[in-house]
Order: sequence, then C-alpha cells, then structure tokens
Amino acid sequence: MAEPKLSIEDKFEIHELIARYNHAIDGGRPEAVADCFVDDGTFRGRSGFFSGRDELIRLGTTATSALLPRHIVSNVLIRGREHDPQVADVTSHLFYYEVTPKGFYFKTSGIYTDVVERTADGWRFRSRVMTLDVARLPDEDPGATR
Repeated sequence: MAEPKLSIEDKFEIHELIARYNHAIDGGRPEAVADCFVDDGTFRGRSGFFSGRDELIRLGTTATSALLPRHIVSNVLIRGREHDPQVADVTSHLFYYEVTPKGFYFKTSGIYTDVVERTADGWRFRSRVMTLDVARLPDEDPGATR
C-alpha cells in the first residue's frame, strides 16, 4: 500500500517545529525547547537521554554568552503513518557547530530520526534521536575500539 499523504500544511508545520526547536536550543530558551515536545517526549543524542518536560528543559540549557550552539538541519523527509494520521516519521541531516570568542568550531554531523505527533497545540516531537556520523575505512574492523 502507498504511503499516506500528509497535507502541505502539515508538512510545513513539521518543518516549522524543527526550526522552532533549533532556534530555541541555539537561543538558550529551555522552556521553548520543552514546548517542542509532548509532555512525556524524549530526546537521545550526544548530550544524553532526556525524558519528560523537566529533563527536556535541562536539555535546553546549553547556550551561554561564551558558547553559541548552531544546529543546521536539512534534507528533511516526512512520512505519514498508514494507521495513525496523527503521527509522522521524520528523518533529517544535522550539521552542528559552535561559536566561541575564539571562533567557529565544527563539532559534528549526523541524522535526526523523529516521531512527531499532532496535538491540540500543533505538531510536537514524541521522540527525537540524534545519531552521529562515524566514517570508517573499508578495512577497519567495525567492532574495533578506538
């Protein structure tokens, strides 16, 4: 069966959710970070695992006057769910750098794998997982420790 179609409005709102999250986390607005998630939402990434509103607020406290994080997200793919039109799966690429008084520093890249849910207040993250990119030479043992 074909993938269910989301409306252009739904896709736009999900893109806006991703942008709101980036601006909130990069702007040091922890409450706004948590507002991007359902109340029992989760985040897993390079900063750790955060579950529920109080922990998601803690996730949003990374920006300081001496460290400005910048999340650049692109190549956003949004897929509706056949049996649950209130939920969608989102995959996107992340480029992350930090601005400090000494300059700009590329920190990492990766992939976000999100589950978003339509709520009375619009689309929100149910879960957000950041998987960091790790490149290996073809002859490297995938189980080897660095």
